[in-house]
Amino acid sequence: MKKLEAKFFETDNDDKDYINELKGEPLLESFDINNDNYIEFANALRDWKNCQGCNGLAECKNNPKGYLKNVILANNRYYFNTKACSFMQEYENKLSQKTCLNTLYISKNVLKSSLNDFHLTNEARTKAYNYILKFIDSYKDNNHLTQGLCLTGPCGCGKTYLLAALANELAKINVESLLIYVPDLIRDLKSAVGTPRLEEMMNMLKEVPVLMLDDLGSEMMSPWVRDEIISPLLNFRMMDEKPVFISTNLSMSSLTNHFASTNVDEDKTKATRIMTRLQRLVLVVKFND
Repeated sequence: MKKLEAKFFETDNDDKDYINELKGEPLLESFDINNDNYIEFANALRDWKNCQGCNGLAECKNNPKGYLKNVILANNRYYFNTKACSFMQEYENKLSQKTCLNTLYISKNVLKSSLNDFHLTNEARTKAYNYILKFIDSYKDNNHLTQGLCLTGPCGCGKTYLLAALANELAKINVESLLIYVPDLIRDLKSAVGTPRLEEMMNMLKEVPVLMLDDLGSEMMSPWVRDEIISPLLNFRMMDEKPVFISTNLSMSSLTNHFASTNVDEDKTKATRIMTRLQRLVLVVKFND
């Protein structure tokens, strides 16, 4: 290939030896190379040879790095563009997944959660697992479900793990989600009162495609939290048909009492209104272990 390398950047369309040498390349044997396209094929050959035996983006010799020439045959004519190599595709997928998967006040270790490691030890866990598979498939079919899950049960029974596993699976199909620890969220929202950040945070909670509220019911309840945060948030997502997933240590009746009793008053009507919205948004599954 010394002749080919020497004439790589030449544009002499009469160089039949050069074209014949290209035609003799195994990587190009299926193409019809002629005076009109041989320079493009020479560039493609260079990229393809660089890709042979390449072990990753760090050693990529192509320019731009991570991309190679692509040949398309249409209407008996060759068209040339660039495409990402397998290593670049993997990198872009991981970057996209990282962008889609958002957490607040949650340990990063939770993001290692996987549906493959979720144990189906009882009927409730199997029910939640199967619904999540159905939910994920609905997004793949571009007809996503609007109802999420409310997982109830004691600490350590796998509620948060399952939500994190769902978030990971959604990220793989480029569906954005937000997994958030509610008690810390409420403290942060309180600190943002009187600043533009409060509205920014509320808009984020309202607009994210899939919202996951972890440990709802453990926050310090107040009229402000109930009437200005929880109620409008759930109402917005219900009206906009945006799914919510919830984990809580409380039963539905205890969660109602939690919303009713504040440090100022007891308002069962407002609590009942919240629970009505909540139960329209989620399918309740009771975890026992």
